[in-house]
Amino acid sequence: MDDSLRIGRIARLLLGGMIAGVVIGISLASCTGRSVPTELPAATDETTVEPAATEEPMSGTDVAFEEGLRLYEPITIIDRAGEALGDGEVRLYAPDRVDLGRTIEVRLEIEVWDADPSIFNPPPSPTPMLGTPHPTPSPLPLSDIQFIEVRQFMGARLGGLDVRSFEIVPVPPDGIREMQPNAINWWKWNVSAVDSGAVGDNQLEVVVYLPNILSDGTTFNEETNLIPFTLIVSEQPTVTPSPTVTPTLTPVPTLTPTPSVVERIIIGANSIEGVLATIVGIATLISLTYGGYRFLAERRKSQSKRLQDRKTTDEKR
Repeated sequence: MDDSLRIGRIARLLLGGMIAGVVIGISLASCTGRSVPTELPAATDETTVEPAATEEPMSGTDVAFEEGLRLYEPITIIDRAGEALGDGEVRLYAPDRVDLGRTIEVRLEIEVWDADPSIFNPPPSPTPMLGTPHPTPSPLPLSDIQFIEVRQFMGARLGGLDVRSFEIVPVPPDGIREMQPNAINWWKWNVSAVDSGAVGDNQLEVVVYLPNILSDGTTFNEETNLIPFTLIVSEQPTVTPSPTVTPTLTPVPTLTPTPSVVERIIIGANSIEGVLATIVGIATLISLTYGGYRFLAERRKSQSKRLQDRKTTDEKR
């Protein structure tokens, strides 16, 4: 829209100059061909009242001449950008692709050099948590950095060759910011594809401008920076392949049978610490054997004595 207004103004200036030149040439030609009286009227004694001078009607060429002069009025640009705040940089953050049906954010930041990186203009407003909380999005990739002369009032807009293929919601809506020299001044655009016609590569651009006007009130934005970028729209959701996970086999513990007393003695004998355990085991084994032998011997002796007593008793009878 700004380029068409500018071209229209230039065309009007050229047209006015051409008309003015033609009119001046015609006027000069008509003046050279007009007869001039050489004799004055004879004086008389009678007092005569001269008729009031009447203005001759303007011819078509005179009207065209006046119109040409009116069209040739100079155009004045009114600077509304305010004072200069200093040199700085402009940064564009934009993803390189978006899935059809999804919305992405394109962000622009302008700051004067040596500004405080923790201060934003305007301050970011907290987003209320509604429903199920979503994971925090990844930081936007940096697309480009350019030098810029920062003024008090500046504007930015998202455009480009394929801008009609997208639905764009700008923040702020009018694109104008009052810049703060000690803060990061930002703009953002929520961008989503209108339909499947946007699938493929799309050429977009962010324009930074000074919000000037002409003397007749017409908007005349003076562009200072042009940052182009490409946005790829995918019809199918982009699937990031997950890394292959090799299953880890958990070893099954082997059940070891409990060794017998003799096996423990043999196993213990293989180490220096097991010598004592071996001796104790052997002594225990001998004690058990001897105890069993004594028990059987005493039992047999008791049975023999009982039989002998019974025999003696029977004999007495």
